[in-house]
Amino acid sequence: MILRSFRKILAVSLLLPSLHSPAQVTSAPLSLSQVESQIAGPEDFDVYLPEADANCVTYPVENFGLSPSNTPEQNAAVIADIANAISGKSGVILVFPANKVYTVKIKKGQPLFVFTNSNDLYVSGNGSRLIFQDGDEADSGNAYFKLTHCNRVVIKDLTIGCDWEYKPLAAVGQLTSYNEATLTGVYTIVSDASVREGYTFPYVKSFDWDAKMRTLDEYLPSFKSYKVISDKQIETVFRSPLTTEQKNSYVHFAIQPTAKHCAIILSGNDHVLIENVKFMGIPFMAVAGRDNEATGHLIIRNCSLVPPKPNTYWAALEGFDVKSSWYKFEDNNIEYCYDDVMNFEAGKLGYFLGGSLDRDEGLTSNQIIADSLQYYYARNIILKGAEMELADENFKPVGWKSTIESFKFQLQYYPTDPAHRCLITFKDPFPASAQSNYILYTIQSTDGGYFIRNNTIRNCFHHAIWGGNANGLIENNTIEQCGYPAIMIQMASRWSKWFKGLYPNNVIIRSNKLLRTNMALRQPASLFVGGGYDTQYNGYFPVDYAVTTNVLIEGNTIENASQAALGAWSCKNLIIRGNTLINPSLYPLKSNSNGNGTLFVKKSENVFIINNTAQYNATSSQKGIVNENNTNIQLSGNTGF
Repeated sequence: MILRSFRKILAVSLLLPSLHSPAQVTSAPLSLSQVESQIAGPEDFDVYLPEADANCVTYPVENFGLSPSNTPEQNAAVIADIANAISGKSGVILVFPANKVYTVKIKKGQPLFVFTNSNDLYVSGNGSRLIFQDGDEADSGNAYFKLTHCNRVVIKDLTIGCDWEYKPLAAVGQLTSYNEATLTGVYTIVSDASVREGYTFPYVKSFDWDAKMRTLDEYLPSFKSYKVISDKQIETVFRSPLTTEQKNSYVHFAIQPTAKHCAIILSGNDHVLIENVKFMGIPFMAVAGRDNEATGHLIIRNCSLVPPKPNTYWAALEGFDVKSSWYKFEDNNIEYCYDDVMNFEAGKLGYFLGGSLDRDEGLTSNQIIADSLQYYYARNIILKGAEMELADENFKPVGWKSTIESFKFQLQYYPTDPAHRCLITFKDPFPASAQSNYILYTIQSTDGGYFIRNNTIRNCFHHAIWGGNANGLIENNTIEQCGYPAIMIQMASRWSKWFKGLYPNNVIIRSNKLLRTNMALRQPASLFVGGGYDTQYNGYFPVDYAVTTNVLIEGNTIENASQAALGAWSCKNLIIRGNTLINPSLYPLKSNSNGNGTLFVKKSENVFIINNTAQYNATSSQKGIVNENNTNIQLSGNTGF
């Protein structure tokens, strides 16, 4: 299993289009063949893998005293000893015995499997399970495994999960009593979980008990307060009288963990393989990128993210929030991820500043105030020495670039105004003509690409695949029952504070199956490419500049979409070909939605909609192909619309 001498499997370093430079081509109309020639998808790659030579050292975990018979506290102390002994070393093989179960208690400030500056690290789980108990003290931003600045790493054949009996992470309750006079009710827990006094429920979703899936947002009552009254009952106070549907509803309660840990955190690594790892009940994310440092080459393969036991309906708060310039996510199985399954970026690359750019009195010509920022995003891109570029309100670059010389955050914590501000000083004067609604984005010049293929994603509450990187292939995935649009590749400013993507270019989305998606009636379509401003309450609007370019959407099957099945706007060079759209628009279009019809394309150029098929049933509320404000759009061979 562990070989002798380091071996290069395959690694390529090809110069692909710069992600920060939009691939805007000539304004002359292009033919289908000309557009096809510009959509190649990503170049293939693999990773360098560690292999043992005479200098490699094997560390069996039982030699340190890790044992299934230990108390959880004892195993926590042993893991700290293991990390202290091997972190920073090269040529390390950490081996677990076959099929053992270790229970570990999280203790604030005590390291778990933390590896820094470790090269050629091989963690062989041999089918063993690490089951972590929640901590007694608040602890967040940590992980069961944390890798920082490590190269050539393998983690495989291991199960990482939570001790559900010690503290569950979620519960499904059925409303079994309701007093309309006092607006109080009692939810009886019908899932495999016991609740205790002191538990808090930071996230609540409506739940279809028969389908075991999130239901429409309007079925969720508005809660004023919660109170645990027994191990199987939660008393609630409602803000307003319940509708008939809400009186007969089920609710999915997320339970706040004391230690909000990820399973694996990656920061500034290169050549990492995570293979055949089973994530079973994770308080926060399964695999997360941190500190805005990308993992150069990352493969997550043959892994699963599933609940720790049947009848629990929780696998993780979020799935795979990764930062990697070269990324593969293949042959994985995910069920009951509470938030987005895949939220991917290219490390420092791909972020921009939303909010507003203001020139307050007393500032020098080199200074601006970036207002209405979400701090935990903005702090990763506002860095000394960071290069930034300016674009107008349509995300069109205006030709100004500069470097950040200094910055100072002004954090505000008012319930009525949770926005944050940052004073930024640039090397060069900021353009006096710049408007407040312009945006700044990080300059990036890199090769890179991603593959997301042959995965199965079921019963997840938000997006399945959500990204904005260039050079991608999303292929042969099955996505069944998810709360939000299943696949979104976009450059968007969300809610004036969140930001996604940076000029996605050269992306292929093909042969995917999307079944019963977007059940929470979110904008704009079950499969969407494009960009613009998602204002949360007033709708998602396209911009006049083509922020997403050179995209092929081909051979996908989208069945029982709650709203539009397939859509695009603010694109250039787009082929939508041979897709099958069955029973779309199951529910009436939301009043603030711009994603109408079965298939829509808006504000785009060089668009080819060819040989697509639609099949409707009596419940389809929106039909047809919507073609609005497009240039050089060609429709042919489409049937059933």
